[in-house]
Amino acid sequence: MDQKCPSCGAGVGREHRFCFQCGRALDSSPLRVREFLPINYTPPHLTERILASRDSMEGERKLITVLFADIKDSTQAIERLDPEEASKRFRPIFDAMLDGVHKYEGVVNRFLGDGVMALFGAPLAHEDHAIRACYSALAINENLAALGERSLEVRVGMNSGEVLVLSIGNDLSIDYDVIGSTVHLARRMEEIARPGSAVLTDATRRLAEGFVNVTPLGAQRVKGISLPVSCFELKDSSKARTRWEIRAAPGLSRFVGRDGEIALLQSWVESAFQGNGQTIEVHGEPGIGKSRLVHELLGQEPIRTSIILDACGSSLTQNTPYWPVSRLLRKWSAINESDDHVTIRAKARRRLLSLNSDFESLIPIVDSLLDLTVEEPKWKALDPPARRAAIQEGLASLIARGAEAEPLTLIFEDVQWFDAETLALLRILSSRLEKSRAVLLLTCRRDFASNGPICKSSKVVDLQPLPSSEARRLLEDVAPPGAFGTVDADAIVRRAGGTPLFIEEIGRSLAANAVNRISSGSDLPPAIRSIMAARLDRLAPDLKHAVQVASVIGRTFPLVLLSHVLGGSVADARNTMDTLQKSHIVLRSSAPPDVEYSFFHLLMQEVAYSSLTQGRRKAAHLAVVDSLEGAYGNRAAEHVELLEYHAAQSEVWPKAFRYACSSGRKALDRCAFEEARGHFEKALQFAERVEAASEIVGDHIEALLSLRNIYNAVGHYSGLHACLDKAQELAVKHRHASLASIKSTRCQLHCVNGNVEVAIEDGKAAVELATAAGNPVGVAAAASILTWAYQLNGSYKEAVQTLEPHLASISSTLRHLRVGTGTISVFALGITAESQAYLGDFRNATRLAAEALEIAGETQHPYDVAMANFALGHVYCIQGEHDSALDALEKGLGVSQEKGIQGLLPWFYALIGSCHYFKQEYEAAREALQRARIASDKMGVYPAQALAEILLGLLQAQVSRDAGEDQVRSALEFSGRNAYHGLRVLALRALVDIRLSHHEYGPESERLCETALKISDDYAMRPEVAHIHFQLARLQHGRGEPDKCRSFLLKAHQLYDQLEMRVRSFDTVTAA
Repeated sequence: MDQKCPSCGAGVGREHRFCFQCGRALDSSPLRVREFLPINYTPPHLTERILASRDSMEGERKLITVLFADIKDSTQAIERLDPEEASKRFRPIFDAMLDGVHKYEGVVNRFLGDGVMALFGAPLAHEDHAIRACYSALAINENLAALGERSLEVRVGMNSGEVLVLSIGNDLSIDYDVIGSTVHLARRMEEIARPGSAVLTDATRRLAEGFVNVTPLGAQRVKGISLPVSCFELKDSSKARTRWEIRAAPGLSRFVGRDGEIALLQSWVESAFQGNGQTIEVHGEPGIGKSRLVHELLGQEPIRTSIILDACGSSLTQNTPYWPVSRLLRKWSAINESDDHVTIRAKARRRLLSLNSDFESLIPIVDSLLDLTVEEPKWKALDPPARRAAIQEGLASLIARGAEAEPLTLIFEDVQWFDAETLALLRILSSRLEKSRAVLLLTCRRDFASNGPICKSSKVVDLQPLPSSEARRLLEDVAPPGAFGTVDADAIVRRAGGTPLFIEEIGRSLAANAVNRISSGSDLPPAIRSIMAARLDRLAPDLKHAVQVASVIGRTFPLVLLSHVLGGSVADARNTMDTLQKSHIVLRSSAPPDVEYSFFHLLMQEVAYSSLTQGRRKAAHLAVVDSLEGAYGNRAAEHVELLEYHAAQSEVWPKAFRYACSSGRKALDRCAFEEARGHFEKALQFAERVEAASEIVGDHIEALLSLRNIYNAVGHYSGLHACLDKAQELAVKHRHASLASIKSTRCQLHCVNGNVEVAIEDGKAAVELATAAGNPVGVAAAASILTWAYQLNGSYKEAVQTLEPHLASISSTLRHLRVGTGTISVFALGITAESQAYLGDFRNATRLAAEALEIAGETQHPYDVAMANFALGHVYCIQGEHDSALDALEKGLGVSQEKGIQGLLPWFYALIGSCHYFKQEYEAAREALQRARIASDKMGVYPAQALAEILLGLLQAQVSRDAGEDQVRSALEFSGRNAYHGLRVLALRALVDIRLSHHEYGPESERLCETALKISDDYAMRPEVAHIHFQLARLQHGRGEPDKCRSFLLKAHQLYDQLEMRVRSFDTVTAA
């Protein structure tokens, strides 16, 4: 049916907004509400508060509840009424809606035809916005009932979620942006509702749970939403007025309910200070009172008079090796943030030498942890694993000596945020301090210690919720009796679940606002987030801005840095922080001159940070970067991990890339491979997002090559493929000099991945590129890798010939030069020694391996020590000197395991298993070979896996001949397909051994011997030729051909003698 234009009376379709006759704008509402502005129908007291708070609301994300109210069938009711009559009839109904909304401090954002849209939680902050919206819905229907207007009913729909408040006008109009389906779902709930009822989503129900009664409507199909939505019909309000999960308030309230824990801790401390050092761990959920317990303990005797050093973990510094230790050293040495490098060095040296004059050797360790330049040659020569060992041993000695001088208390809080290196140090300290006058006190979240204590010898206090009587005492201390209105104190305690932090926060919030309902929220849990957000919104705009900026910096923030980011003076920032401290938002966590503040509670930081839009967050993070660079000048490198984090969050990708690379190098220097890997992998992600990529191409390639070294060390060969692909793409495109190094690494990768012929081609290309570039170091490095490829291929002569021209310089001028993960001379001499051994030149082989071991002793690089022992053990293994081989191999394995050199483990396990097998120590062989198989399969080290499979096949054949033979044949097929000719010979000999042990002396056994002999002759594998003649002797013995047996046996013994190999006992073998 058409509507009439109120100006000219012409009939116009209801879908049209303008009259076609006179052009007047049409309004389908019974009221001319488009002429009304929010400021005209909003109560003055709310108007004043909205305008006062709008500066702190605009441009922020807000968790709110949206309410839609609509008059059912209003069109039919007014179709025969003129506008004045319609307005007269419907004015009371709209007033009833407005009154219902305003009663609970909601804001009617707009009129929508015959209904309204209202917001709760913005622009007026309320932690209980969902409860208020529900009460408002009930009030609207109560107001309508009071009017006695039974022919018209209102439907109400509600939903809770986030919106982005863009702006609030002088007329109170609110411009917002929808996040997700917050507003859409609220409108759909109104459409679902029956006349005279209200329907809410599960999001609103959960926030108002306990305050209202609802009836489930089940899952409903909603237009525009793919999945069914759980809906509930609002019935009435309940008697409940509290929430149990409430954030505890800041400040030092009464300490209750922990007398037993304090007494226990004191007894442990007393024992410690009598020379029975103690490691104590306090575990518990967030907010349970771990830090408060530590604080109270520090005020007791005898710990109060001890030397107390403390450090706290942070999620921002979790990937920074030894960050908590660095902070502890700074406090111990009385180092101030304003100190320059000279002063820092002097203070640290003074503290160090005051403990022990013999600690001169520890100065490089302390300097490195304080981010000072270390010029000590021996320190600079150490590789990361050696530095890691030195740092941990040095710090343990330093702290242990400090405990000898006087009672010492070390406190490490929030250990769940510590890096792996610091955790390892804590475990070492725990052991070293057992006989000292020291207490090592750690706090962590319960889930972090779910598998047991952090340190084996720790005594643990697991904090539980407070008993109800003690929780009531705590609540009474937060606010005086009657401060909570009608809210029952016992209900607050119950809903707080006995968690002190939550009890305090709800008590303070209720007392401060003199309200009679517990606040609600969403996901921190819901009530806690809304409480904290409301506290934040109640601050003056400048204070709120300071809190938000501080939240971007971190849980703890230096006053100097905060002042730089805020753009004001230090004095102004201090005044702001003092005000916030009185409001229990922050606390001063360090004394002058380097004043730092911390958030009282982590959740306040999270809430403040989440309130910022993405654009404001990025701008704030960039301001932190600029301030860190400006405030600390040439000391900014000390904060490189923070610079990386903030640059990444600000999406200034060139800076993020640069700082991530610096963080990675810093971690590598401390042998923290996993932390270094994380930084460099992030650096590569950042590099992909740099628009002017050509400007960082050199650094990009260097980052890829650094990551290559890490992947090699930890055996992460699958990741190495993509790393090299990208490096080669960049090097080729930009004609970068790193192409030879990339090709050489490809050669190495193909060696282990089963493409040895491709590896040889890449190795040759690498040598040619390095030669063409006039790079003798690059030539030697590439030739070393190519030699390894030749060795795996069985081309032992070519292997020796490839490196022979370079051995003189490698042993002299390049003797200690590091390339990649290890020293080039150790690798080159070792590979050449192994190739000489396969050719049967054991004198040269042992000489070269011994020289490699000598150089490793000079460098003291763990990787060199492991490689040199592997080469020597490999030579002995080929020679048949299995006891000597095991001595060397087990030494190298121990170093690899201790220093995290995972990439060498498959090779060590395989050769150790081989030695045990030929010593007939079959169980030990099986254990080592199984480890080789697992490690090889995990890393993709196929040659080592094939060797393990051949020997495991021999062991399997002792139980099941067919299964063992199948296993060896599979390894033989793999070796042949991938041109591992040395392994082919070993597999063929294994098949012969299986057949001979089962008395199979037919043509097939002879054919296998002849095939193995031909390959061995072709590749000059003289030790293998000797072994095969020995097998042929066994074969002829089994056939009953004594003359032929003696002939082959004589040949075998002659070769064993010539090669100085251990002679195998024919009688023992044939007896099998």
